[in-house]
Amino acid sequence: MKRKFIFLSRAFIAGAIIAFLTSCRDVLKNSEFTSLSQNAIAALSDIKLEIQNDLNQLRWSLDLAARTLGKHGINGEKTRMALDNLYNAHDDLVDCGTISMEGKIQEIGPSEYRSIGGKALKQMLRDKPKIVEEIKAARPFMSGAFKTGKGYLAVAMSYPVKNPDGKLLGCVYLLFIPKQFIEKTVKAEMRRVRANIWVIQRNGLILYDRDPEEVGLNILTDDFYKPYISLRELTKEHITKSAVGFGNYSFPSKVEKREVSKIAKWVSVEMFGVSWRIILNPEDSSMDAMM
Repeated sequence: MKRKFIFLSRAFIAGAIIAFLTSCRDVLKNSEFTSLSQNAIAALSDIKLEIQNDLNQLRWSLDLAARTLGKHGINGEKTRMALDNLYNAHDDLVDCGTISMEGKIQEIGPSEYRSIGGKALKQMLRDKPKIVEEIKAARPFMSGAFKTGKGYLAVAMSYPVKNPDGKLLGCVYLLFIPKQFIEKTVKAEMRRVRANIWVIQRNGLILYDRDPEEVGLNILTDDFYKPYISLRELTKEHITKSAVGFGNYSFPSKVEKREVSKIAKWVSVEMFGVSWRIILNPEDSSMDAMM
């Protein structure tokens, strides 16, 4: 009986030790995930601030250019000098220029683009008459992303130009590629945290993704995303409707070669009424990782 008691006691102690070690392992795992989440959320906040600041810098540069052009007009040598200064102030620009009240491009910057530049914007002016409406309404404007003749997505931002008497002359615009504009900030922040960032417009169009093949696709309308019902539902019912939020969806994992549940945390940036959603997925973002 005594030997049996000792055996049972040892078995009980061994079981308790195993349970304790398992508990320690689970606590460590959850603490690592919590730490990852905190780091990821901090990175998301920093990315939002950086992208918003970069958009604000474009706006301030346009404002300065518009005030300068108001003194000199939207044509001529001094106008071209002001456009060169605007272009050289930012690394992300495709080109910049002035547009008349009739929606015709007057001048282009930089100087080497003057013979061939403006093609992307001319296409947009034909396809998107809204920018002409905004020029006539004397409102600052940022377009939704549109596909250029070369196949890349571009965004236009414009600012009204008025002479000293307040007469509206037209606008000054700049053109940039959102993928490149966003990517420099995302890559810098992602060096310190394991996470994935993607950016969309409120209509579901993807402006940035680490998979370049997905940039320019629309989560809500493209056939590629039709099998992923939870992703489309989250995008349509929550991400596009709320400036900030948290949810989850299922999507194939390239590492695990199967569909996994992903956590999504998003924030927004905005310029002239146009909003971009910045979505973060922690790399260990299956819902199982939280259990």
